Amino acid sequence: MKFTVPPLRARVVREVLSDCDTGATWSRLKSNMDIGQDLLQAEYASGLVLDVGWYEDDRSNSTTTNTSAGGAFCVACIRNSDWDNPVLTIFARDFGELRRAIEVADAWIADTPS
Repeated sequence: MKFTVPPLRARVVREVLSDCDTGATWSRLKSNMDIGQDLLQAEYASGLVLDVGWYEDDRSNSTTTNTSAGGAFCVACIRNSDWDNPVLTIFARDFGELRRAIEVADAWIADTPS
């Protein structure tokens, strides 16, 4: 099954998550596409940026549905291009958690004044 990115209240600048097979191993995903630090980026009217990346560890052959998946997705909210100090960071170990993390971050940004 392919990952479905939840609707965002932003302009999507980059998105490769919808190409991800949620049942594939991380090794297979990496060989079929560029799964890495730039999976989703969206710009909000407030100037905040939502950024999603994958940060790998040494268990890269685990399946995506396993909670020991070989790393974690990082959903970060960036203000004023300060990439070293996100204003919100949420980690997700699988695609289900990732979808919820994106929804939470999108709602948080929508409720955050500029």
